[in-house]
Amino acid sequence: MSLQRRGKSINWLRQDTYIVSEETINNLSLRARHGVIVKVLDKNNNVVNTFPTIVSTADFYDLDHNTISKYIQNGSSFKNLRFLAELKDVRVWVFDKEHRIVSILPNAQKTAKFCNTNHTAIRRFLKSGKLWKDKYYFSREAILKFLYPVD
Repeated sequence: MSLQRRGKSINWLRQDTYIVSEETINNLSLRARHGVIVKVLDKNNNVVNTFPTIVSTADFYDLDHNTISKYIQNGSSFKNLRFLAELKDVRVWVFDKEHRIVSILPNAQKTAKFCNTNHTAIRRFLKSGKLWKDKYYFSREAILKFLYPVD
């Protein structure tokens, strides 16, 4: 840091090149933007509780969120409880007016690009379940009512 403040390059210290897989980059990106679901398991691997975020888990157990993250990474237990993190599923299913699947996109931003609009509009229509511009329905899951509509 001292060299950087003086305007000197420290690239000569970083001689190794690191190769990170596309899957790792996507998982880190999803975790950073959308978070994880935390499942709390007892010693028999039964789900005791489920939390929407690491912070809410930490608040419930009166711990720091970094401590919960370490328990998740190390697989260690706290009072005979283990913490398991799962990425939230943020895929968006796009259906046409006749309730046929048009596409499954990884998130609201990609769906917005697909529809040439902004992600806020997509999120609004995801919540409402209404038809967007007389073209598409959006859902976070393949809802059977879209696949097999009842007339």
